[in-house]
Amino acid sequence: FSGRIPFGLASIGGSSTNPEDVAIYLANNNFNASDALAPHSVCEFANFDLRHDHTYCPRARSYLQSLFEGTKGSDWRNNRNWEDEYQHHCNYDGVVCNSDSSLVLALSLSNNGLSGRLPAQLGKLKSLRRLILQDNDIRGIIPTEISELTNLNHLDLAYNLLDGEIPDGLSNIAPNLESLKLHGNRLHGAINGINHSITETSASKLSTFVADCGHPSEAETPVVCEGCTMCCNANGVCEARINERRYVILSGVESESLRYTILGLGLLVFCCVSSLASSLLRRARNSQLHRNVDFRRIVGYDSIYSLLLREKWSGRIMAVLIALIQVITFY
Repeated sequence: FSGRIPFGLASIGGSSTNPEDVAIYLANNNFNASDALAPHSVCEFANFDLRHDHTYCPRARSYLQSLFEGTKGSDWRNNRNWEDEYQHHCNYDGVVCNSDSSLVLALSLSNNGLSGRLPAQLGKLKSLRRLILQDNDIRGIIPTEISELTNLNHLDLAYNLLDGEIPDGLSNIAPNLESLKLHGNRLHGAINGINHSITETSASKLSTFVADCGHPSEAETPVVCEGCTMCCNANGVCEARINERRYVILSGVESESLRYTILGLGLLVFCCVSSLASSLLRRARNSQLHRNVDFRRIVGYDSIYSLLLREKWSGRIMAVLIALIQVITFY
């Protein structure tokens, strides 16, 4: 045989026939090399002998069709080419592939009317780097198979109707993520492993890792997300964790040696300030200036910094420690 594999093969035996009872054997024919794709509905037959030949039945197309069927693709706002039996999946609207169309790199279907549930087959798109499905009506849980997307850099499932517990496996891919957005759902559980070094407070940076970790929560308890840069609540209010700058800055200090270096420098500064204050105090005691000027009145009798002017080292240590705490809190 030559030409295209006919779509009509999908209706062999009629609608009452179990597809597993039908066998289709088409190997060793002369189908057009430039138009070799078999209809995706034919590729779903378990006993189709070309089913596992990627030239005729690409696996990625089958996985994407599972998403199409599971999220009611016929009702999408834009489903261009998704319903065409002979289209290559890289031509589907919202799908981005690499240059030779061998790998699916991105799937972006934001605000596209998706409903239903996410299929487990989504986790088989191993090459996927961006999964953007925000602002739809997707229900149910996040499939645990999503943790198999080890190349994923951007995951956005915000503003859907997802519920249940966040899969533990999400923590396995979290260190590779450059952005994660799960807010606007009814999820609960914990997100661990987020690894970032954000030190900027711009809106684009603070909205990089967002979850429903604010109060009040749609779920019984808010999502636990120590690494999130923004938390949203049941009222739709999202607040940047600016008041936790210490965490954001220190999260960029990735090596233990650097942390110890910073701690050592802090202690060194403390010793220098204490020694300088002690030296200045001894000189001032013997000077005419000290007899005519009350330094504690200038600093403030109730100020914690007046402890630096006392003779006891305990007071000086307390003053310097409080000053360090104020600096850390400020940043």
